[in-house]
Amino acid sequence: MNQQFEKLAVFIRNLEAALEKADWDEVARLDLSAKNIISECVSSAAAQEDRQALSQLLIKLQSVYDRLSAGNMERKMELGHELKKLHKERNAISQYIQSSGY
Repeated sequence: MNQQFEKLAVFIRNLEAALEKADWDEVARLDLSAKNIISECVSSAAAQEDRQALSQLLIKLQSVYDRLSAGNMERKMELGHELKKLHKERNAISQYIQSSGY
């Protein structure tokens, strides 16, 4: 591993670990530093070999973000189903209260 990209490799490992643990606070904290780390790496990738190594790391990082995005969509769908269920229950309770004269 190219030493100049070690910071990015560590970042990716930490992001993967936070994602696996579902530690959303840590994922959010790490995400804030992503742009700076990537910018540093891009500016230091002068040689073709460096750019290829960086490209591989960025592909790996993209796959982590893809997994994160897919997980978010799944959670959004679950929350949507729960909200629909709560809405139906609220309507049923409201109808019961209206029909019982309360």
